Formats: sequence, C-alpha cells, structure tokens
Amino acid sequence: MPRPFTRRQSLQNARFLEALAQTGNARLAAQSLGVHRSTYTKRRSKDAAFAARWESALAPPGAIGNRAQKAANPPPSAQRAENRW
Repeated sequence: MPRPFTRRQSLQNARFLEALAQTGNARLAAQSLGVHRSTYTKRRSKDAAFAARWESALAPPGAIGNRAQKAANPPPSAQRAENRW
C-alpha cells in the first residue's frame, strides 16, 4: 500500500489534474505549475487512485457514453464502405 500523500502533495496533485484536463498534456500541465513532469509520473506509478484520476482528467466529458454511441452508430465513411460490398 502506498504511503498517503501529504496535504501539500494532495493540493499539488489537484492543481496538476486541473491543468491536465485543460491542456491534455502532462508536460504542459506540470510546466504551467513550475514542477517537473517526472514528479507526477512517479506519483502516478506508485498510486493507483492518482493514476485513475489522471486518466479521467484526460478523458473527454461523457467519453464512456460516447464510446457506446460510436459503436452503435459507425461514422458515415464506414457505412459507405460496408454498403459497397
């Protein structure tokens, strides 16, 4: 079990995840906070909960519902290819 984050680390993580959601890029998010990216990637590798929040910050809103909808309704280009055969 990983050691829990300190209050300071938890606040840093929260700010990083907000920046990550806005930029979609870990390097830019860390840079905007003045922290090296490796700080957060090391935390990610050691803490599954932080890793899960990282992934959800990168996922667009409603991504799970969108995936199901895309599977049910393929894009028009795929439909045209199927109709040719």
